[in-house]
Amino acid sequence: MKKEIVIIGGGFAGINLVKHLADETGFHVTQVDMNNYNFFPPLLYQVATGFLDVSNLCYPFRKLFHDKKNLSFRLGELQKVIPEENKVRLSTCELSYDYLVLATGAESNYFGMENIRKAALPMKTVDDAIEIRNYMLEKMEEVIIAADETEKKETRYRRNRRRRAHRCRDCRHVGRDAREYSGKGLS
Repeated sequence: MKKEIVIIGGGFAGINLVKHLADETGFHVTQVDMNNYNFFPPLLYQVATGFLDVSNLCYPFRKLFHDKKNLSFRLGELQKVIPEENKVRLSTCELSYDYLVLATGAESNYFGMENIRKAALPMKTVDDAIEIRNYMLEKMEEVIIAADETEKKETRYRRNRRRRAHRCRDCRHVGRDAREYSGKGLS
């Protein structure tokens, strides 16, 4: 009977272990992750800045494992480990194991600085990168709109100034002529 290995997490550590155990006789490996894709974290900044599309750094787990007989994938989040029963409860199901590997990665560390944690935009996941990209696009749109409004205001201001200047010159000219004709203001 094959030993059941459950690997929680589909990052570098989880994927490398799965690849190492692929085609090993005597084991069946189940990879569990909360996403149905693996992604390449070093390129997240490219997604965040809009230079790469998400599809360029994500690869579906099932496609990765499709030709491996002893590998399977389950979508879900780890809810609870029940060591007495050799089971894990996921958000989607319950799995039994002989060996359990927790390869869930890391979280952003703000070193106890709560004000930074509240204001920071972390970039650990694809969702984080998309959120940063959308935030930057939103801010750029605000600047463009503000620049357009500023340009509109400046154009209206210049136009009104020119009109006033022409009107004032005309008024001064008319005023001088009127004084000359009326005789007022002459010394």
